[in-house]
Amino acid sequence: MQRRKFLQSMGLLSILPAPTLAETLLNPKTGVARLTAAPQLASEFYTAPYLLYPEKQALTVAWVTSKDCFSHVEYGTGDDLNQIAKSSHHGLIDAYTHVHKIRLSNLEPGRRYRYRVVSTENLGEENGEILFGDTRTSESFEFDTLEQDPTEFNFMVFNDVHANSTIMHSLYNQAIEKNTDLVFLNGDLVDSIEDEYNFCRQALNPLAQDFAHRIPLIYVRGNHECRGPHARNFNQYLHSENDNFYYSFSYGAVHFTVLDSGEYLSDSNPTTGDRLRFEPYRQLQADWLREE
Repeated sequence: MQRRKFLQSMGLLSILPAPTLAETLLNPKTGVARLTAAPQLASEFYTAPYLLYPEKQALTVAWVTSKDCFSHVEYGTGDDLNQIAKSSHHGLIDAYTHVHKIRLSNLEPGRRYRYRVVSTENLGEENGEILFGDTRTSESFEFDTLEQDPTEFNFMVFNDVHANSTIMHSLYNQAIEKNTDLVFLNGDLVDSIEDEYNFCRQALNPLAQDFAHRIPLIYVRGNHECRGPHARNFNQYLHSENDNFYYSFSYGAVHFTVLDSGEYLSDSNPTTGDRLRFEPYRQLQADWLREE
């Protein structure tokens, strides 16, 4: 299924990115630069914490470190951060990862929490002993859990910022000023995903520092997040709880459905080097949507 037909069939063609805005932000005069290499620092935060995919009693805290670490979140409702959350898979605590995603569960709806993240560099093992390096601890932040049965709420949608810091800060400040409950990132945060360090520097860390440490994100992948050598690793930073870029959820009287239209170039376009398979992927979503 072609991207344009897919969007038309779902009634979503009107939300395609505006070409004029994209062309403007792609202009080299914007000053968006890409560094050729990440600094070689031990156990540094590449991003501040950012919040993902909230529910009334749960949300995910995510952040990126420069080295593989053993990490946890300390949180609580009062002055004391007296609860600790860690992430594990198949019985093993996540101890050798640099992209940290920890789900906080059993939270109270409509309650304010404080939290901070802690990462200790993992240096490996020697003679059966685990070797640890430096420990980094973030400052404390706050977030509000979703209300149990809201009669109204505020959400914000923006897209096509293409790593333009001026536009980013303007939009992020509006999210804070308007007492926003949820922010939908509707794709094209960057021109392409060349490597982890620059993606964090240009997109993830600015949004984490400005508002995403306190207002949860709902992510919708854009076609520019499908470009670049690091695009195939993109899901580890902003994927949904079901590990897909298409999903649905309800809050209050609103049911949200998120679809992933992918790259606008056809799978057979010679410029893609036979590296795309979006047409069957869109068909999979169409089948899923019929059952939704």
